[in-house]
Amino acid sequence: MALVAEGRTFRSGLPRPLDLALFMREFEQEVQPPAAPGLVRAATAPLAWLAVRRGLGRRYQSPTLQDLARVRKPVPTRPGEGRGHSSRPGPMRLVSPRKH
Repeated sequence: MALVAEGRTFRSGLPRPLDLALFMREFEQEVQPPAAPGLVRAATAPLAWLAVRRGLGRRYQSPTLQDLARVRKPVPTRPGEGRGHSSRPGPMRLVSPRKH
């Protein structure tokens, strides 16, 4: 979805060749071509190298601690903290069993 949002795909939704080569290299355990995987891997290796040289490989780099600190929300320190008032549970009332 990020590639689509950045305009890095064709109208059909297929990633452009450099992005596709990087994606296939990064997720080679999860994504296998339907035929001749070794041949496809050999053909896309130079494209992946070129994509990294052009700076497209940043998408697949591990985030730094500073990146995570910017994205991560603070953790509440007390139970119930951070929720809106409407989502807090009300007081419970014990109901005694009726005698018939």
